[in-house]
Amino acid sequence: MTESVLGELTNALVLGADDVRGLAAAEAPPALAELAGAFERGDVTVADVLALPSDAVAAALRSAGLDPRGSADSPLDMAAVLAAVESLPREVTKRLLVEFLAGWWSPDTAMNTETSMNTETAVNTAQNSDKWRERFANRA
Repeated sequence: MTESVLGELTNALVLGADDVRGLAAAEAPPALAELAGAFERGDVTVADVLALPSDAVAAALRSAGLDPRGSADSPLDMAAVLAAVESLPREVTKRLLVEFLAGWWSPDTAMNTETSMNTETAVNTAQNSDKWRERFANRA
């Protein structure tokens, strides 16, 4: 199956590379770039970030422009997300990713009218979000 679309995929990758050739590399959102600088200066430690409550980390992500829900007015900039991942210590990016994904599957998202989820689905989503956070938060 993959072999049958390999030519098409290769052409798409070449076109994509041509579109971005010569453009400046994406930068992390300013708030996360500042956090990376704080690590470099020793103003903050990984332990400081890991000790923050989930809601504080989620709020920091949203204020940095990394809202997992995004919108047509504020689409999620994946290049900025990847730049932030590259600029921060691995343990911190793991924590941010855990909170980002948990926010994506939060009860607020589940109750979004566009998703047409009912209350039972929203409760299950919230429980799964907490289980996901617990399960992956302490992995290396």
